[in-house]
Amino acid sequence: MQAMPIQTNKSLHLNNSSKPLLFIGSNSDIHQYAEACEQHGIEIAGIIDSDYFGNQAKYCDIPVVGSEKEFDDPTKLQYYKDNFNFFCATNWVPGSDPITVRNTAKRHMLLDLIDQFDIPCISLVEKTAIVSSSAIIGKSCYIGHMVILEPKVIISDFVTIQAQSLVAQRSLISKNCVLQRFVGFPADSIMEENVFLSSLVRIGKPGITLGKGTFVTENIYLRRGTIAEEIVSVDGGNTKRVYHHLVE
Repeated sequence: MQAMPIQTNKSLHLNNSSKPLLFIGSNSDIHQYAEACEQHGIEIAGIIDSDYFGNQAKYCDIPVVGSEKEFDDPTKLQYYKDNFNFFCATNWVPGSDPITVRNTAKRHMLLDLIDQFDIPCISLVEKTAIVSSSAIIGKSCYIGHMVILEPKVIISDFVTIQAQSLVAQRSLISKNCVLQRFVGFPADSIMEENVFLSSLVRIGKPGITLGKGTFVTENIYLRRGTIAEEIVSVDGGNTKRVYHHLVE
């Protein structure tokens, strides 16, 4: 398996409540992240988001306290880094409509800012998740309700794994991937960057690679890997790698 440049000290990233948390960006499901914070006693200081700062005081009942544009000010940036932890709360989904394209571009912009300015991010792991002691989780990841991460799994930075998904042993999930609800990813496999697996996707063959930018639509069972930027869909899309459709 290809080595990834990822920090292995989980105490740096997981549910670290030593400082209040600021969300960078936002989305309509931010309440999931807020509930994970509540479970672990993490104080939420607010949201940093240029879309709302100066326009409204709160988003989803969380105060809007600043804009990511403030990171360009070295003094303000240092204040934030000294006093807060962060979590990137802007989601992305594949799609071509203007709002979806805009939100995806914004998330990539925010991830670049986090890396550029070395902004201290933590990951949020729901208490109902089962995470092997040998699993590695990067920064600003969300691990949802009843997710299972088996031994020696590597989860890179900015990954979202939603409820009741499973990543089998010795597999690698690369940067900025999304596993929606009830996804199964097999052992000894690699998911390259920016892959999106929709709900109820199952990958049934171990030792495969999903190429960078792969998008698999819902309810599909695959028995092969994919090439970069491949869209796997039953409804009018690429079906050459589909084994069968789980739900008609």
